[in-house]
Amino acid sequence: MIHPLVSKIHSILKKHNLKLSTCESVTSGLIGSYLTSIDGSSNNYLGGLIVYNANLKMKLAHVESELINKYGTVSYEVACQMALNTNKLVKSDVAISITGNAGSSPIENKPTGQAYLAVAILDKVACIQVNTISKNRNDIKLEFVDLALNFLYKQLTEVDK
Repeated sequence: MIHPLVSKIHSILKKHNLKLSTCESVTSGLIGSYLTSIDGSSNNYLGGLIVYNANLKMKLAHVESELINKYGTVSYEVACQMALNTNKLVKSDVAISITGNAGSSPIENKPTGQAYLAVAILDKVACIQVNTISKNRNDIKLEFVDLALNFLYKQLTEVDK
């Protein structure tokens, strides 16, 4: 299924000659999958990291262990660092990251359906907390993707002004 914002996101990226990458935990690559659901997406989308556990967040996304120890893997601070570091690692201009909980019980005192999204555009980052209304794991992940694409689009429209 093609999300209605994907072509709009790619249009802004193309207009400003921006390259995009993703760093996903809870969505396990779904954001990247949605972003590549249209022809020509490889012109703007470079690729992404899937860092489902803390070790890979540190090893691949270069999240500092101190941040994880202090705030947990599901946190505003970790999401922000994931996005900023992914831009540097992948050499993209824009990176979106997500870390959250789609499980059936709380993680690190974070309830089911809570996630943190970050969009880094060059060296500036915007981060938000989001909560879903869904209770089913797959529905939660799809809702996270929708929230992520909306947040990414909103941040890109600031560039497009």
